[in-house]
Amino acid sequence: MKKMLLLLMGVMLVCGCGNKDNTVKLAIEEGYDCPKAVLEALYDYYEGREITVTEVKQSDLTSDKYDAAAGGVNMTSSLGYGLWKSSVIKYENACAAGYDDYRFSDDFSGKRAGVPAEFNYSRYITIVEGCEYTTYKNTEDILSDLKAGAIDAAVCDTETAAELKEADSSLRVNDILESNIYEYVVLSRDIDLINSLDDIIGEGM
Repeated sequence: MKKMLLLLMGVMLVCGCGNKDNTVKLAIEEGYDCPKAVLEALYDYYEGREITVTEVKQSDLTSDKYDAAAGGVNMTSSLGYGLWKSSVIKYENACAAGYDDYRFSDDFSGKRAGVPAEFNYSRYITIVEGCEYTTYKNTEDILSDLKAGAIDAAVCDTETAAELKEADSSLRVNDILESNIYEYVVLSRDIDLINSLDDIIGEGM
């Protein structure tokens, strides 16, 4: 179950594989922070061609106007399903790591939670007014404050939770059960691009 809920952050890519022009039109959804590994993979794949990048609304992420488009898609959104034949998908939700069990947002009421600076936690969970949220630049500081009791738990993605658990096996790591699950979706008719990005996901991005 946990492996099925990995995400993501959400991405949708659409490739015009038959385009022999030297220019690649790449659309990025407004306000979406495309994973660095995905952008690097795109640039590597299209090496030697000029790439133009345009920020667009999610509704404009189409293969009619662009060779590739990247955006965040909630797993309940119809944008993520049935539009193109080939796809690779990664799910992402929020996790909690602490010395007590935290499984629901309400469990953080009256507590202090640490969150990685790069993790947009408000996108995934309900922000509890009675909880004090502190931002951290690295997992080492989160772990240090967990051990010292300066924070009660960490709210993070699955990869960060795994790092914390590896560093301290006594931590309890749980999915926050009512967190929103977003999907990182790669959709394309170009099987070579699909395979390239599938390898990135398989390597534990």
